[in-house]
Amino acid sequence: MLAFLALLLLTAPAQADTIYTYTGDYFAERGGPVPSHLQGVYTTADRITGSFTVADGFLPDLGQAGRPFTDGVLTYSFSDGHQTLTKANSTGMFFLTLAAPDVEPLWFITITSAPSTGISLYYNRERSDFGILDAENFGGNSGCVYGVCDGSHLGTWTVSVPEPMSLLPAVAGLGGVVLLRRFRLEHD
Repeated sequence: MLAFLALLLLTAPAQADTIYTYTGDYFAERGGPVPSHLQGVYTTADRITGSFTVADGFLPDLGQAGRPFTDGVLTYSFSDGHQTLTKANSTGMFFLTLAAPDVEPLWFITITSAPSTGISLYYNRERSDFGILDAENFGGNSGCVYGVCDGSHLGTWTVSVPEPMSLLPAVAGLGGVVLLRRFRLEHD
């Protein structure tokens, strides 16, 4: 048993992939020259959530041109509450652009599974998220791109790097339990 646990620990990958997780604000009807729409199944209870993973050490190119880093994305899964799009059932495009020095980078992520179906989220002074099931089912959380910013429709990004060595205490603890049991069996 201990040999198996040691083998498991030794064969665990030494690298830790980076996970970017997004939680958008709830969809809302907004005014402005190009208002967002809540049609079909979408309601104000819907929002976009999801994450994507890049390999250990991978950093998106922060160029002015907004070059995609799609090839660096290992996996992704995003949902708008009615569809979940992954690498297995859709095509994603991932951009990260530095608009100007000392300015927060701009995210642009578009994931489609058909011409009129997909999820899109981007940050350009305010986050604007869209979920599209078809021409009759369009949800949106349009921020201030076409209107006045009020700060109430910002999504949030978190970045995490799972620690592969966190497996070590669990394996050591399990090994200790096995040794204790063996000791008790031999001395009873």
